[in-house]
Amino acid sequence: MTPASAISRGGGLGREGWRQAYFAYLPASRDDAFVRAMVDGLARYVDLGDRARVLDFGCGTGAQTLEIARRGCRVLGVDSDLPRLSEARSGSDKTLWVHFISKDMRRIGYEAEFHVAVNLHHPLGRGEEHDERCLAAVHRALKPKGRLVLDLPSRDWLVRRMDPGSGERALLDAKTGRFQAGEAPGLRVYCLSELVRLLERARFAVRAIHGGWEGEPFGFDAMRMIVVAEKVTVAEKARKEDDLPRAIRIKGRGR
Repeated sequence: MTPASAISRGGGLGREGWRQAYFAYLPASRDDAFVRAMVDGLARYVDLGDRARVLDFGCGTGAQTLEIARRGCRVLGVDSDLPRLSEARSGSDKTLWVHFISKDMRRIGYEAEFHVAVNLHHPLGRGEEHDERCLAAVHRALKPKGRLVLDLPSRDWLVRRMDPGSGERALLDAKTGRFQAGEAPGLRVYCLSELVRLLERARFAVRAIHGGWEGEPFGFDAMRMIVVAEKVTVAEKARKEDDLPRAIRIKGRGR
C-alpha cells in the first residue's frame, strides 16, 4: 500500500489518532513519494494519455500539478493564492507543458478545453454556493464527457472518529457542516450523499467512488472520498430523465 493510499484509508485508527491521520494528508505534509503515489492513483482512475489537457483547479503550490505534467500531460494550474502560485512557478521548468494562473475558481473562463479536471491540493469547502459555482465553471471548461476527480474528506469518517466525551465534536457544526480545524474559516465537509447532489446540480454524473488511490472501495472507514464524475450535457441529462420515445408515429400517417 502506498503512503497516499494508506493515509487516505485511516480505517485502523482509534478516536485518539484521527487528528494525526487527517493532518498527515494535508498538502503541507506531503512529500514527493506521497505526491507520486497520488498521481499514480489518478492515472488508474482517468486517462492521462500523452498530451491530455488537464485542469488542476485549486492547485496551491503545484506539487501534484507538476507531477501530472511529468506524465506527458498539458496542465493548467489555477489558484487565487498568489504566494502559493509563486512557489508553484518556481518549481517548474521549461521541459514541462505546465502553466499557472491566478483566477477565482468560480470564474475560470475556459470552455470545452480540458479532458480532465482535478481538485487534489486544497479541496472544495468554502460553502455550497461557492462550490456549486466552482463546479459549474469546471463543467464549462471540460470537453464533452470530460472527467472530474475530487479528493475530499469524508464527514462521516470525522464524526465516527471524534470522541463525544471530549468536546471534539464541537469542531464540527452540525447545522452548517463546517469543520473548524484551526484559525482559518471552517471547511465545509460533505457526506457522500450531499456531494453527489452537489455534483448533479452542476451537471456531473458520478462514475466511481473510491476510498483510496489503489481502488479501495469507499465506506465509513475511509477518511477520503475520491470521486470520479463525468460532464453531462443538457441534452444527455434530458434523455436520461425522460424515457419517452424521441418520436411518436401516428397510425395511418406516413413518415
